Amino acid sequence: MDLDEVARLYARLNLDEDDGPASHMNQDVFASGRDQIDLCLLGKVLGNQIANLDGLRRVLRQIWHILNSFNVEKIGLNNIFLWEIRGSSTNTFG
Repeated sequence: MDLDEVARLYARLNLDEDDGPASHMNQDVFASGRDQIDLCLLGKVLGNQIANLDGLRRVLRQIWHILNSFNVEKIGLNNIFLWEIRGSSTNTFG
């Protein structure tokens, strides 16, 4: 991928109200489980093909040096994923 294509994709990257939420969460559930979502990341893999979930797990473990277990879950269409790191936040990354 050349720099012009990266710049073009970056220009299209935005969060608009028209897109709507990726996922709805009950406010009571959010309040009661807030400490459990401290190490969660919602993200989108940009590309024209469906992302490989097993490949994402392997790559993230390597580049982030994650010591604890973690989960990658598809939560929506268009390559939207939830990364959840489990365990103590003090010894999560190596």
